[in-house]
Formats: sequence, C-alpha cells, structure tokens
Amino acid sequence: KQVLVSSWALYRFRMLTLLYGLLAGAITWTTYSLVIAVGTLLAVRGDVTYGTVTAVIAFTFYLLVPAQMLAQLSNQLQQARVSLDRIFELMRAEPDVLDQKGLRQAKLTGEVRFENVNFHYEPGKTVLHNFTLHVKPGQTVALVGQTGCGKTTIANLLYRYYDIVSGQLHIDGCDIRDYDVRWYRRRLALVPQEPIVFEATIAENIAYGRPDACREDIDRAARMVELGALIDRLDRRLDTPLGQRGAKLSVGEKQRLCIARAILSDPAILILDEATSSLDSPGEAAIQLAMRRVMVNRTCFVVAHRLSTIVNADLIVVMEEGRVMEMGNHAQLMNNHNGRYRQLYLTQTSSRPAAVSV
Repeated sequence: KQVLVSSWALYRFRMLTLLYGLLAGAITWTTYSLVIAVGTLLAVRGDVTYGTVTAVIAFTFYLLVPAQMLAQLSNQLQQARVSLDRIFELMRAEPDVLDQKGLRQAKLTGEVRFENVNFHYEPGKTVLHNFTLHVKPGQTVALVGQTGCGKTTIANLLYRYYDIVSGQLHIDGCDIRDYDVRWYRRRLALVPQEPIVFEATIAENIAYGRPDACREDIDRAARMVELGALIDRLDRRLDTPLGQRGAKLSVGEKQRLCIARAILSDPAILILDEATSSLDSPGEAAIQLAMRRVMVNRTCFVVAHRLSTIVNADLIVVMEEGRVMEMGNHAQLMNNHNGRYRQLYLTQTSSRPAAVSV
C-alpha cells in the first residue's frame, strides 16, 4: 500500500512539473507572439517606425526569458524546501539507541546470552518471540530459516542498531545497554551479503575499520584471504585505486576484501550475513577457506541459506517466524528424522553439489 501511494505521489509530481513548464512556456511565447503581431500591425499603419517595433520585440525577448527562468527556479525552490524539511526532520529525530557513555571492559570474550527476548520494528508486528540462546566464547553459531524469520534482526540487536523490547541480552555477563555504544561496536565486525567497497585504494578499504593499522598488518590481512596474488600483479600494489564500488574487482575479490577488513579489526564477535550466496562453487570454496581463518578463536554468527556451508558449526539454530524450532549441531539435527533442518538439508544437497564447509 505504501509503495502504491509513493508511486501515485511521484506520478502526480512529475505530471504537475510537466504542466507547470508547459504553461510557463505557453505564456512566454504567446506574449512574445502578440508583441510581434501588434508591433507589425502598428508599423504597417504608420503609427510607429519599424526600428521601434524591433526594439520593443528585443526588449520583450530579454524580459520574458529571465521571467521564464525565474518561474522554473520557483519550482526548483519548492522541491528544495521539501527536501530541506525532510533533512531537518531527520536531524531532529531522537535516536532509538542513545549514545550514552557506559561500561568499557579491557576486552570482550564474546559470550552472548539472549533470555526470552521479544522485539518488533512496528507495534503489533512481533519479529522475535521469547528468543533464548546462549553462545559461549569462540563458538560458531549458524542461524537458519526462511527469509523473514528474524535472522538479520538478531544481527541488528547484536550491533545495537535497535534495543530489545523485553527480555535480556547480555554480552560477557553485562547488559548490552550498559556498554559505551561506540566502544562496543568497534568490538564487532560484519561481512555483509553485498560487499561494500569504497572508491579508494586497497589499503584504505581494508583499513576502514582500523585507520591506524600499519602496512604490515594490512598486507597480512589481505594475504590471509588469498588476495596476495592480486596485489602482487598490480603496479601500485596496496595503493591501487579500486574505482567506484570496487569496479576493478570481481565479486569474489570484493568479498575477500571485506573479510580482510574484518580480520584487521580483530573483532570479539563476527557476523557473516550470507557471505557466499552470490558466488559459484569455486569462488565459494575460496571464500569459505578465508572465513575459516578469520573465525578462529572468536564468537561467530553465520546467517546462511546454503546449509552445506555450516555443517561444521558448533551450534545450528533453526528459526521460523521469530521462534527457535530446533537447536543442535549438524549430526544431532540430522538424527531427527522429522526435523525441519534435516528436510531442508536433504532437499538442498540433492539439488546441488556440496560446498566446502565453514
């Protein structure tokens, strides 16, 4: 419904803009034509000279063109006013998560505990229902389920983009709301489904989350994700500009660069959000190898649709409509012959070759 309303508003806006321009042009050229016609008639009758008519026509032209431009400027100013109103409305909005100065520990170990967590983006539309999960430091947890079951919401809550509605979310035994927001978020890293690459050099892209990193650390992170061969064949090596949105890189190279960025930031909690969903099997195998290196000795949350990529996870959580349906490792869930995970896994592996597991 909102999409239809927005489309209708955009249609009306463009039609009114078109009619406004046509009306302004019609008034301008109608006035100009009348001046020419009346001046010519008066000149033929001898009431005025042809030189006077020519001067009046020229003055009219020089007057009407700026007037038409002023009318168009008025239309543009109206658009700018609406845009400014929206910008100021956004600036005045109160953030859902307050950037308070809170607790700072020497180090996070990565223990995560959800206790009966409920959450909704809009009142009345609950996304998580009494979600309970305990993740020990260094464990790899895979979140499995259909689109819209709440997997990405868990990542949003971990990053504290939103606060829970009810229940408890503890990190290292402390309420997540007690931590200093900026300090806490620097202890997390995300490898998204769509790799984010900036119009900068390889080194600047990798060091985005840690600008003070030395060249040796940047180069080490790049080689850990198999980017060494690419860097060695480039004339400017780490200082090679990547172009807009990383135009000089393939999809797999962009993904490896994002993983190198996560390695360099050395997070306590790592979130992998469908990091291999758009890759073919050879590219997926290379990415999986890089991810296995970055996941060592840190708590990892893996959002996955390809179940063959998470068979080695310490804990697999099967979700449906914001609820935990099943929980266990791959062997335990496969032993449940009527389980949802077993059905999904057998369906996927029978339709495509198995990939290298995390």
